Amino acid sequence: MFKPGWIFATMEEIAPVLDARVQEDGWIIEGYTEEAQRRRILAAAERIVLLETPFEICIERAVQRMEEQKKAPNRFTQEDCSYEDIMDKHLEFIAHYQETLHPGILRMIDEEFSATPRVVLDGRLSVEALCAIVKSLR
Repeated sequence: MFKPGWIFATMEEIAPVLDARVQEDGWIIEGYTEEAQRRRILAAAERIVLLETPFEICIERAVQRMEEQKKAPNRFTQEDCSYEDIMDKHLEFIAHYQETLHPGILRMIDEEFSATPRVVLDGRLSVEALCAIVKSLR
């Protein structure tokens, strides 16, 4: 979650929002959170859906988002937040996620949440195909 100027919201700001969401029915939370928050989210999950997108495709899509935002700003992005401003940091995060965070998250799921049903989706699918698969899981 970003504030204007690409300032990260603190975990103190994010945690109550996420904690409230997981009390509701039918939630989907996507994105990176700190480890303790991730555990609370996974503990509340009925099903864990892993979107396994190859590194090259993550990079390709990040560059594509930057180009798209130049033409038309993303409605979820603050006005003074240009994706181009953080592109280098975003690409670094993608590499760090793939090399370090992702394996740790998978290990956590295997060790602590193995009883929670899990679905692994190929991240190369279109958004429409992914949505159809997720809808079929209900």
